[in-house]
Amino acid sequence: LKLQFLYLIGAPVPIMATLRACGLLALCAAAVRADDIEPSKGKAVLTYFDVRGLGQAPRLMLHDIGVAVEEVRHSKATWKEAKAAGIESGLLTFGQIPAMEFTSTTGETTSMVQSMAIMQFLAREFGYYGKSNAEAAAIDVVAGGVGDVRKRYGAFAYNPNAQTDPALLEAFKKDIATWMPYFEALFTRHANPTGFVAGTDEISFADILLFDLVDTCVLRVEPTALDALPNLAMHYDFVKHRPGIAKYLASDMNHPYANGASAFWDNPAHTPEHLKNRGEGAEL
Repeated sequence: LKLQFLYLIGAPVPIMATLRACGLLALCAAAVRADDIEPSKGKAVLTYFDVRGLGQAPRLMLHDIGVAVEEVRHSKATWKEAKAAGIESGLLTFGQIPAMEFTSTTGETTSMVQSMAIMQFLAREFGYYGKSNAEAAAIDVVAGGVGDVRKRYGAFAYNPNAQTDPALLEAFKKDIATWMPYFEALFTRHANPTGFVAGTDEISFADILLFDLVDTCVLRVEPTALDALPNLAMHYDFVKHRPGIAKYLASDMNHPYANGASAFWDNPAHTPEHLKNRGEGAEL
């Protein structure tokens, strides 16, 4: 499956519609990535900022599935106009992104906002939600745990004193030391361990959420966090090397920093020393 990316930083929603209507969308995409779309699993337009943030897990999942993806990445300068247009049109239900427009192979189009709604929609559509209600519940439990850790990470990374107050860094490192063993334990808690965090026979969206948490929020703060957690380390390595995800992570589409301009940790203006030493966007 070949993927086509549209990398229009700051292109508001109305511009996307205009480009598509005028036949210019393919031209703009070709200027960035000249691959042909083979939408055998549908097409998606994913709108978010030019950061990892809450858009990263949907990106990874779309690429793991093999959906043909176009991305609209807003800059801070263009978001105000795009937000107003999205609210007026009803496409941005709460005036927030990420947002996704998904078109199935039968031509049915579904629009949605909220990162978890996007993940769950894709999970139901492509079999990433387990094979029973019990498995779905186990997946949701993991997703909830990942969300709890992300909230703690956000409180740390967006604190103005994140890089100047060592106590804040140590507090989040304690959160990592508390929560990562919880996830480690899940791999052996099921009657028949499968290597997937929710005990499913196949990958679920919980596995992708957990990978993104570890990759973006944990290892970039505490690079040794998985050293004593063999199951979680193996899981991280497995998801990282799934073909669609590996291709995305190795591409120039994968943002080298975890956070946007309003953060005070892991962005171009606030790069921790241990990440500087490894080089911008270096693999951890």
